[in-house]
Amino acid sequence: MPALNFKVDWADAVALGARLANCEIASVAMVDLIPKRTTIRRPGRAHPGDTLYFYTGQRTKECRKLGEALCLFITSIHIARERRTGTPYIRLGAVRPGKELLSGPALERFARLDTAGRWDAQQFIAFFEDTYSLPFDGELIGW
Repeated sequence: MPALNFKVDWADAVALGARLANCEIASVAMVDLIPKRTTIRRPGRAHPGDTLYFYTGQRTKECRKLGEALCLFITSIHIARERRTGTPYIRLGAVRPGKELLSGPALERFARLDTAGRWDAQQFIAFFEDTYSLPFDGELIGW
């Protein structure tokens, strides 16, 4: 039973993403909000096929369930900066020599998708740098 806690700032976008994943709404075209359908966490929290339970305010009196959805995929994610230039990048999936890295415009698009349009790449990288320090190795969980 993977329970994922989200900051209150993300609650509405996560709840909308869960409703969309469960076909409770046909379209988000009428909603002024981008659904959040992925999260990045430390490894080992969930597996494809698990039911994910979304909350905000866990371990507080304000705890609220946002929804639930089926885990569709998990892939490894490595967030870091190049040693020589300091340029941020993301590597998704298994580490292989010559594997393409997400940087520049691709990193910008990834950051916008993962943060439901709220953060650009600079804010996204700064969050991981401040919260976990870089390099960060984790899992991208999608529903």
